[in-house]
Amino acid sequence: MRTAGGFPDDQATVCPNRTSAGPARRTPHSGTSGHSGTSGQSSLTAEPVAPGADVFWNTSLRLVLEVLDQRRSPAHLKSVLSPTVMELVQRLSISHDPTRGLGAARTHRTHVNTASPHAAEVCATFRRGPRTFAIAARIENTDNKGWMVTALHVV
Repeated sequence: MRTAGGFPDDQATVCPNRTSAGPARRTPHSGTSGHSGTSGQSSLTAEPVAPGADVFWNTSLRLVLEVLDQRRSPAHLKSVLSPTVMELVQRLSISHDPTRGLGAARTHRTHVNTASPHAAEVCATFRRGPRTFAIAARIENTDNKGWMVTALHVV
């Protein structure tokens, strides 16, 4: 027999740490996280973003979107894109894209996650008219060239 939560009666337990006066919730676990909570600092703290990665990503994202909208020449991206990514963006900029008719791409949200001290995984959403699209990339900081987009995926 299954309970209202979808668990068999023999697997459901009553949460022991319950403080409210309402009826006990039935779950397949004890209700504790396994962490003592006394350290005052979470063990899941985020890595700090590599210096300059967020500024570089926002700038290069805007440049890429302008090229995809055919408002900027792909030549303006040579200093921020790796050769393979540059080729991809050039091909996308000359391809037939029916979403261009929705209007210019506008950045909505951006996110930067540190992958290593010299690299970050980045993503963003952008809007064209009423529709929202996504773009993701990997950026790497090289000693001689600074930050560069080394992988790009437009959805």
